[in-house]
Amino acid sequence: MGINNRRGITLLAAYLVIAVLAILGTAFVVRSISEGLTIKKHADSSNAFWIAETGIQKALWEKNYNNCANCTSCGSSLCLNGNLASGSYSVTISGTVITSVGTSSLGAIRRIRVDTIGGSPFTYAMFGASSIYMTNNAHTDSYDSSLGPYGGDNAYHNGDVGTNGTATGAITILNNGVIEGDANTGPGGTIEKSQNAEITGDITHDNNISLPLVYAPQGFTTEPGGDLNVSGDETPTLNSGDYRYNSISISNNAILTISGTVRIYVTSTAQALEILNNAHLNIASGANLVLYSDGKCDLGNNGLVNNTAKPENFVLWSAYSGSNGVQINNNGNMYGVIYAPNANISVTNNGSIFGSIIGNELSVSNNAHVHYDEHLPQVLSYPEGNSKISVKNWQEL
Repeated sequence: MGINNRRGITLLAAYLVIAVLAILGTAFVVRSISEGLTIKKHADSSNAFWIAETGIQKALWEKNYNNCANCTSCGSSLCLNGNLASGSYSVTISGTVITSVGTSSLGAIRRIRVDTIGGSPFTYAMFGASSIYMTNNAHTDSYDSSLGPYGGDNAYHNGDVGTNGTATGAITILNNGVIEGDANTGPGGTIEKSQNAEITGDITHDNNISLPLVYAPQGFTTEPGGDLNVSGDETPTLNSGDYRYNSISISNNAILTISGTVRIYVTSTAQALEILNNAHLNIASGANLVLYSDGKCDLGNNGLVNNTAKPENFVLWSAYSGSNGVQINNNGNMYGVIYAPNANISVTNNGSIFGSIIGNELSVSNNAHVHYDEHLPQVLSYPEGNSKISVKNWQEL
């Protein structure tokens, strides 16, 4: 082979090597650019995530420590908007649910939702620390008292029922019972449902909600003391102030009217409160009643509590522990809330509650109805208002 031929082959080989190196170099550059873009996208997305998380933390701070002073009205919700150097967040607060949307300066978007507990215990139509039993056309649903009375267009499907119970049948619903809403038990708890019973919402098993004990606030004197008995044609009025009684009984068409801001501490550990036989506990316009009870409370035989039809105007905090803690039966009607974490509560025989009930073992039967007021978490908190909200469930949407 001649010298020229060898030189030609060598030159060709060099060109081939150069071509291969160019291809490899181009591929390396392309890959580097692609990896750079991927890293940039990932960093931008992570940035949007932490911006959304910032919105969640800001909302928790506003609700716990600032009374939502920086929140603005957003339909029926409270909203927060914030701008950061790296992007912005937009937060919607609806009842116990906080949703935050984080947007980075480069346009990435991440969304976070948290379900909160605390702040207000009244987030269920019914909550039983141990169990809930519903039968014979018992029914839950919801409405919003800030929009007017229950019924018509103001009737919704958020009559949620919950328990911390972990046993079989922690929630039992039979004989045409209906839960128009979610049903939640504690871990390992089950829901027993038969005989045309219905649950319209979701079913979960992760409840572990703390229910603080009830203590009467400081400042109640021993006055007036004794028993307050109102019967027949009697129509007394309690004006603004703090009152302390051994027991209260309103019966036989009598009417006790609450005027102004009233707190009552009923000290009997036996029968503390009775409202029976067409008797009424009326709340005057602009008034409200907070009642602390150490004993049993009964409402029945067409008795009525709170004629204002605004559940936030009547609150019963009960320290009673045991059976028959609160009974609402025989066409008894109450607009209000009951918080009795150690007491067993029954609603039966056409009894109705507009508001929310919390107890130990709950039994609802015989055409009884519980209409949950969705407005309650915005206006009522634990006694003395010293419970802060915290995150119960977290998820990225």
